[in-house]
Amino acid sequence: MRRVRVILGTVAAAAALSLVPAAPAGTPADDLAWLNAKRAANGIPGDIALRADWSEACANHVAYMRATGSIAHEEDPASPSWTASGDWAGRNAVLASADPWTAADFIWERAPLHLAQLMAPQLAEMGIADDGQLVCATTVPGYTRALPAVAQTASYPGNGSRIYAAEIAEEWPTTPAQDLGLSQPTGPNLLVYRWGGADDPGVLRARLDGPSGPVRVRWIDRDDPRLGPYLPPGSAIVVPITPLAQNAAYTGLVEFDDGTAHAWAFSTSQAPAVTAIRRERLTARRTGSLRVCVEPSPAGCRRWAERDRVVVELRGRIVGAGGGPPIAGTAVDVRRSDGPIRRTVTAADGTFRVRLRAVVRRGQRVIGVTASVPGDAVGAWPAQIRRTA
Repeated sequence: MRRVRVILGTVAAAAALSLVPAAPAGTPADDLAWLNAKRAANGIPGDIALRADWSEACANHVAYMRATGSIAHEEDPASPSWTASGDWAGRNAVLASADPWTAADFIWERAPLHLAQLMAPQLAEMGIADDGQLVCATTVPGYTRALPAVAQTASYPGNGSRIYAAEIAEEWPTTPAQDLGLSQPTGPNLLVYRWGGADDPGVLRARLDGPSGPVRVRWIDRDDPRLGPYLPPGSAIVVPITPLAQNAAYTGLVEFDDGTAHAWAFSTSQAPAVTAIRRERLTARRTGSLRVCVEPSPAGCRRWAERDRVVVELRGRIVGAGGGPPIAGTAVDVRRSDGPIRRTVTAADGTFRVRLRAVVRRGQRVIGVTASVPGDAVGAWPAQIRRTA
């Protein structure tokens, strides 16, 4: 699991940015080549063109975010770092504060709403700026590919492809799993596209079958009132509600309400199973309250709400599978059910300790915490929220 904070386009939001020295970055041409290769490998047109003017606009927005210390789509005209082109790019791009985007590390992989925009078949041109930590990649203005006269379909993963069996999505302000009321990890978020013709259809039904028969799934499409506006026309995200079996074959079918359908087959990879996560102590306590805007508007805020501040502490131990010895020096990613990842490393006795801060709905009684060893074990537990004495 990569440490990445990805921010959806077209949403008026700002997030604090932990400024670190920029790592060696791929060039915009490098980043686009990696994206095009991934699209082509999954049966999606892999010939997106790079626009120098949009890339320059994105570079202006990256410079603004670094100068102001925040990730935001909109630029403040009062800031000395404001530019008209940077403001335009920020409003029309997906943004990330992440480990470097490389050929081996596709930083958008576990951000399904962002991935849906970047893999959209309609995407024909884009601008990219990447300083090794901050990334700006334009999407919606580049949906300029000529549409086929007869509707076509595609998916990610593509027909005959392989994908991980479980996913913990990490994007802000929300994920499809959260929108659907699912606990993570889920199965991989499956992207499906239908483009061509004159309509923008929704999903009528979705089905996924595996080695043990039908798999329970939920989906979002353009009709979803909360996340639909983030999706490309004619697209949907299908989420298996629990992780899939490893090293197994699956077939999917998505029927759109205009009569078209997409059927495909894919398989899951075999994840290593060399460690186990033991929970030793998990506590959550309220520490105060916070007034937050829950319905932003261009003019300010339409509606405010009181939220509770919560501090969560997890102490655990990493051991070999089957009761093996403690494992020292391994990375552990810990997150609450709807928050960012905190990474730590186990001590000599295999133990780790992490404190998380959360903002939850007033009166919420339980909060979920997930710990994972990248590419290996995953453990998830609920914690009862207690008031500070």
